[in-house]
Amino acid sequence: RTRKRVVALIADFVDGVVFRSQEDIISPERIVPGIEYIEGVAKHEDGLLLIHDLDKFLSLEEENALDCTLKSAPELLHEP
Repeated sequence: RTRKRVVALIADFVDGVVFRSQEDIISPERIVPGIEYIEGVAKHEDGLLLIHDLDKFLSLEEENALDCTLKSAPELLHEP
């Protein structure tokens, strides 16, 4: 859920769910400065986990395109 809408991410496959404590999460600025849509980074045995800030994930253009699509096709908007 973002401040504006409910968000669903479609996946072909989910291998599991990973839980990390706040202490395990590193600020993205320590790894790659300037990545605004990443909220945090955590180590995983297979590499790194990137924690996205969904409010910043879409660009302004993408956000506007999504808003226009939802307005023109209200049947696509399904809020619980």
